[in-house]
Amino acid sequence: MAKSAAQLNREIAESIARAAEAKLAAIARTRRPTPEESAEAIAAYGVAAKATGARKKSRAARAKRATKKAKPPLRVAYRLQLTPSELRAIEFARGRYAWPDMLAAHVSESGAVAFTEPEMWQWADDVDSDTEGGHSPFPLAAGAFADKLQGFYDERI
Repeated sequence: MAKSAAQLNREIAESIARAAEAKLAAIARTRRPTPEESAEAIAAYGVAAKATGARKKSRAARAKRATKKAKPPLRVAYRLQLTPSELRAIEFARGRYAWPDMLAAHVSESGAVAFTEPEMWQWADDVDSDTEGGHSPFPLAAGAFADKLQGFYDERI
């Protein structure tokens, strides 16, 4: 009985995938595969998957994915305006403590810091980690700046 072209293509692709899998397994037993060897195996798997129809999606799944709504972006819930001297204090404290790192990552050129709710909780956790062992909550921050940061910390819900 003669095989169709599609069946032959499928068998060829499956044998390529089996060979690539065997080659990668043999390499993995003796050493870590190089990026080129890994890429070659991944490409062989991709060819085999296309030929066998493993990657085909049903029309219903595509339609469902197309109509699925994206999650709305998180809104900015907390804002803090920093002066140039406060920005210098943050830059000085970066890397020494956890609290200034996130502030520096979220500050704009105008000195505004904006956090979403999860970001604020992460920053509060950073502040809490700095206070372990009885340390002050905002080391290296001058009195008024420390009070300002404490007020920002206390704003969280």
